Amino acid sequence: MKKTIWLLIGLLIVALTIDFLLFIRFKKFDVTIENDIQISLNAKRCNFDYIKTYRNGEIITEKSLIDTSTIGVKTVSVTFEDYFGEELTFNYDVLVVE
Repeated sequence: MKKTIWLLIGLLIVALTIDFLLFIRFKKFDVTIENDIQISLNAKRCNFDYIKTYRNGEIITEKSLIDTSTIGVKTVSVTFEDYFGEELTFNYDVLVVE
């Protein structure tokens, strides 16, 4: 009888651990940004325009225009808050061309 109880307790602990790990995995923040971004000189583009998708979080950065006044590579930062309240900053590069 005691072995059966310990076996059930062990199975319950394993099941709860697996459930917790699956919960963490499904609530993980994910963002997808477009690849090889090129913007024309003096184009009006927003810092959110090249984010394809994101899940399990929200954008907390203010919407702003990307500086396209000069040719070259510009780094754009967007800050998110994930499901657990942690702030995550993602940077991506855009190439400003003529």
